[in-house]
Amino acid sequence: EGRVSTGLGAVGRRTGAVAPHLDFDFGAYIDVADDPLKVPSFDAAFNPVMESQTSLSLMLNLGLWDIFEFGLLIPATILQSSGDLAPVLLGAPDEGAEVPSFSPINDPRLTIKYMWFDLLRDPLGLGFVLNAWAPLGLDNRFAGDKSFSVEALTTAEIWLVRGIRIGANLGSRYRHQPVTLRDSIINDQVRWGVATNIPLFIKTVDAIVEFDGGVGIAKKEPGLEGIRPGEVPAEVKGALRWRIHDDWSITGGVGGAMNKEAVGTPDVRVFVGLSGHWVSGGQWGFDYDKDGIYGIHDKCPNDPEDFDGHQDLDGCPDPD
Repeated sequence: EGRVSTGLGAVGRRTGAVAPHLDFDFGAYIDVADDPLKVPSFDAAFNPVMESQTSLSLMLNLGLWDIFEFGLLIPATILQSSGDLAPVLLGAPDEGAEVPSFSPINDPRLTIKYMWFDLLRDPLGLGFVLNAWAPLGLDNRFAGDKSFSVEALTTAEIWLVRGIRIGANLGSRYRHQPVTLRDSIINDQVRWGVATNIPLFIKTVDAIVEFDGGVGIAKKEPGLEGIRPGEVPAEVKGALRWRIHDDWSITGGVGGAMNKEAVGTPDVRVFVGLSGHWVSGGQWGFDYDKDGIYGIHDKCPNDPEDFDGHQDLDGCPDPD
């Protein structure tokens, strides 16, 4: 898909956590993908359509009432190089033609999130995410899906031990029109993601490991039944997140395809970006004083709560 989409949201927004009320944040990410689009050809198992692609994504997010969040992601391709099959798939009369090296805008994404249970207060974090893409990407630059699409996900997160949390999401994506690339039909999908966030024993750095993907489920014409390898994208990513300020964090990492036959899954991906603190360890924190109160709810992160029956949820010991 040309973008990172994960369980805990190293770059994407597929997690149930939301920004605080009226908290407005923005972020920017650069993603460099090697062989992001390849399909089978008559003379090779895999032939690159796009050999490389560098994209820039801008994100705007607003939290409302501590349970809703509205987000807008605007991606653009700032540099790409096409492979031998690109003109063929585009229907160009000249097979030596080059696909344009940039796209001023790809398909933008609107996100609406609802947090049912807050992991900072409840044993289980549970939420719902609705994503919608508008087909504004240019057809001759492999910059979008060519049609409107919607994705609905249920998300869940739990604490494990010592500030480690694990999350997962499951849902489906509907595409108004399918995209056909040789024997693969990219249409409706079941979408999934699993991730873990691990504090690295200091207050400002977390490690993130994510797995995500999809399975094509669209009904096909007679003779085309079944799921092709190109219709089952799956990717693994690892990243480090460094909180440089209370309100800002830098995330950088690498990823790669678990199924190299899948359409739209790069062999290797490298990404780095700047984003608001509430998607990072700055919000979730680490229970350094081991009183069971995490993140922004712990007003005294270095002094354990004494649980004497007076203000036992603020994380601060009370004077006797």
